[in-house]
Amino acid sequence: MDMISQVDPIRSKGAGALVGLCIGLCVSLSGIFSNEASALLPERRGAQSSTETSWYFLPATYSIPGIGSGFILAGLYNNIGGSHSDALIAATTGDINVTFGGLIDNHLITDTLVVDFAGGAIHQMVATAYNGRGLDTDPKDFSLLVSGEGRMNAAQVNLRFDQRRYQLNVVMGGSTASIAAIKDSEGNLLVNADQSKKVQGQIRTTNGIIDWTDDWQDPRIGIRGSYTKAQTIGADQSGVGPEQYTLDTNLSAFIPIGNSSTWVFNQYRSDAVVTKPGISDRAVLQQLIFGGADCSVLPDPVGCQSAIDKTLDDTVAANTLGTSSSLGGPGRLRGFPLARFKAAHTLFYGTEFRWNLTEENTPFNLWLIKDVRTRLQLAFFYERGSVAEYKKDLSKEFRSSTGAGFRVVTGSGMVWRIDVARGEEGSAVQSLISYPWGEPTF
Repeated sequence: MDMISQVDPIRSKGAGALVGLCIGLCVSLSGIFSNEASALLPERRGAQSSTETSWYFLPATYSIPGIGSGFILAGLYNNIGGSHSDALIAATTGDINVTFGGLIDNHLITDTLVVDFAGGAIHQMVATAYNGRGLDTDPKDFSLLVSGEGRMNAAQVNLRFDQRRYQLNVVMGGSTASIAAIKDSEGNLLVNADQSKKVQGQIRTTNGIIDWTDDWQDPRIGIRGSYTKAQTIGADQSGVGPEQYTLDTNLSAFIPIGNSSTWVFNQYRSDAVVTKPGISDRAVLQQLIFGGADCSVLPDPVGCQSAIDKTLDDTVAANTLGTSSSLGGPGRLRGFPLARFKAAHTLFYGTEFRWNLTEENTPFNLWLIKDVRTRLQLAFFYERGSVAEYKKDLSKEFRSSTGAGFRVVTGSGMVWRIDVARGEEGSAVQSLISYPWGEPTF
């Protein structure tokens, strides 16, 4: 069955129109609801863009299932001098060896036009690459991809209206990377790749948000929906990958429980649409990705060629069918490692009870850390997700995870989160500075 027959014609042909519609809705709805009709929406609990100065200068360890562990030194200065602007610089060692920085939340027009800039250098990254696509893959069948030198950069323009109830975001980003080596699950070398073979690419993301809740950072009542088109521009400049875009819809409903707690329900869908297939010739792909890698000179030539073949299998599938947003990691399906499940289509459901233990406004200054603690929160969640190469197979099989977490919500807009979850393949500990399910906080 060819790729074209798998594309939803309404979604693919209407993608550009929907992006334009998001802009129109943001402008027109902001005018409508800025008057008497705004009384129909939950009243905002406070200011929706913080200017509370805070800073975090943290030497710490990190451990991310599916990525690895190591040491991080980071500096974050929020709301510099009482403004909205935040500065970030960080360096990591271990399985992830990168340096990066950014200047974010810069208000060119206060509360209306905001820009962000970020970039960095990749010195080495070790990522777990699960072989195969779909749900029925072996959790023990994976390789460790070691990247070589690379770079990354991104810029975002954000339009906000009516206390952030209506937003439009446009992100442009680019990266250059290479595969330096492939190791087996035990860390034994399988392939030495030619690091001069760089994979380059650009991506443009357009995102429209409607937020009919009582608070942008920590909503307790209302609904929030977003529609995102993430487009790979010009394939990648090496000619390996496809030109594709993903269409993502994300909807959350917030139901108040008691005086300050919340029960949240989330539904998410991601679909990949390939507009220009990438290279599918395996011999050409092997040369472009691995260069002159010679398995015969390595201790395990059979394992070496098997690792190359599995990488090529996944690359051919991605180049012809596309790849939607994956499941696993701190965002969705937290009982599994990052990017555990991938395919051309993704469906996800989740529910989470957020129990606010405290409601406060407590400043703290520990020299290297300064902020205002507003809430301590426990969470209990259940998630269910599916991926498939074709839409007709999307709901035939699911994976699930259950767990609990602890959060510290601060006045500067930070949500420090740690979750412990269990899925069908075991347990995972996930940590991130945000709520799950793509919920924005800054």
